[in-house]
Amino acid sequence: MLKNVNKVNYVKLFEIKKITLQFWTMKKWKFLMMLVIGIAGSTNLKAQEPSKPESSLQIAPFAGFNLDKKTFVYGGELSYEYRFNNRWSLTAGAMISTGSKDNPKKFNGPDFSLKPNHIRVIEYGLNLGAKYYIGNFYLAAGFGIGRNSQKLTYPGSVSPDGLRQEGKYLTNGLFQSYGIGYQIPLKNKSSLEIFMKAYGTRDLNVATGIRFSFGLGKKQTRK
Repeated sequence: MLKNVNKVNYVKLFEIKKITLQFWTMKKWKFLMMLVIGIAGSTNLKAQEPSKPESSLQIAPFAGFNLDKKTFVYGGELSYEYRFNNRWSLTAGAMISTGSKDNPKKFNGPDFSLKPNHIRVIEYGLNLGAKYYIGNFYLAAGFGIGRNSQKLTYPGSVSPDGLRQEGKYLTNGLFQSYGIGYQIPLKNKSSLEIFMKAYGTRDLNVATGIRFSFGLGKKQTRK
């Protein structure tokens, strides 16, 4: 009987060593993926703690850079957040940003033989998304519909009223936004957030800003 037990233990030990060897010989990205999933799974245990839902109205000015057109941009966002536990919340928002550049090297239009001497880019976005909180830090993502508007001014073209002629190129499509931030609780159910995000419909923009959050309903203290 003892020999059988030792044999079973030996087989189990051999299997454990074999599994461990296979685990450490996996590609690096697979190991990192499993590590991230494990960390997320452990934090989700705390996320299941009961918490009274909260909602807030938010406004966020921001400034950044258009990586495609190589120009500075600035804008603002109005959003609503419904936080249903300590970890997760749902968001809905609308944003607009704009930037301009003289003698752009990259532009979009029906005729690439004509090079504009000025471009103004305006980005519109309507999106639904979610936030995942880790303490006061959070990760955010949103998807929706967007419009990229490019107003092009061409040299040497003057309209009858003396104004310069402008062309316009519109792109409608999927709007995407990804960000990270840190939330600072304030009095009266409000908070201040410092965030960074990447967003866009056609062009890729990166920006940083401050979000003012005004709580709606009764205050709930989180543990």
